[in-house]
Amino acid sequence: MVKLIIVLGCEMSLDGQLGFYSLSRVNKGVEVYRENNGSRLIMSGKYSFLAHKMPKITEAVAMKRYAKELGVSSKDIILEQESLDTIGNLYYSRIIADKLRSKDLIIVTSAYHMSRTMIAYRMIFDKSYRIRFISAHNIKNIFDHAKRILYEQFYKLWYLLNLPDFPRSDMKNIMPYLRKHHPAYKNIK
Repeated sequence: MVKLIIVLGCEMSLDGQLGFYSLSRVNKGVEVYRENNGSRLIMSGKYSFLAHKMPKITEAVAMKRYAKELGVSSKDIILEQESLDTIGNLYYSRIIADKLRSKDLIIVTSAYHMSRTMIAYRMIFDKSYRIRFISAHNIKNIFDHAKRILYEQFYKLWYLLNLPDFPRSDMKNIMPYLRKHHPAYKNIK
């Protein structure tokens, strides 16, 4: 069974340049990949559903390009290019993990994003998965960090208020539920 390292997408410019937080997540993901022989990376993310314009490439493609620059072989990188937010990152990554019959996962994200990622994890995965969370310790500056922490608090509250009867770990019913209750997935078929 292959250990999968899921690197969650983040900011990216319209021309496909990764931002500070995305770069640090990929750096940490590649570091963890090198520490785990036989592992593979899942680069997870299409783009944020809050983006005003669609970028030229997906976050996953941009992250793969950067990981290749860091020396990771293409064969060890899997692209997840459907997700529009953290719940989607984990939902679509679980589909990949299930196809590969892998229940040994590592999820890499930023420190400020970790608590929301853990909430989304409990929504998508069941207890049969062995999951470790690893933080890319990255702070651009204290003001940006504070803004991101406040944003995360808002988003966690949004989850609680808008997704109260979420079908936890029920892969058959998660996407129909998201199409009905989550603005990012309302137009997804």
